[in-house]
Amino acid sequence: MRPSRHRSIDQARRLGAKSLKSMNRPSASARGYGRRWQLLARMFLNDHPFCADPFAVHGRWPPMARHVDHIVPRRAGGGDDWENLQPLCASCHSRKTIQCDGGFGRRRQPMAVERNRDDAVAPSD
Repeated sequence: MRPSRHRSIDQARRLGAKSLKSMNRPSASARGYGRRWQLLARMFLNDHPFCADPFAVHGRWPPMARHVDHIVPRRAGGGDDWENLQPLCASCHSRKTIQCDGGFGRRRQPMAVERNRDDAVAPSD
């Protein structure tokens, strides 16, 4: 039996498919990932060429990073400052999208807030 063919979004639009989520999603530029972001991401990858390996799956030799990811997503108040960015390979970026960001139709997980020791409140006597 022959597998079914995937249709492009243009073909789906012509056929009248209205349930595609990507059809309602704004463009990358409209979401803030335009020319400025592309330049920033390229500069960041030049300085950080290897995957940050946040899931510890690569072992001793991490692969080259191809994606720049926001540690705290923009929709959760994260910015484009370098402290909030991490270099990721494609597999780690997909894994983070699925597990943490609620991507690919999954529910978003509540974000864990990490506190520095300096921010910790000392117990009162």
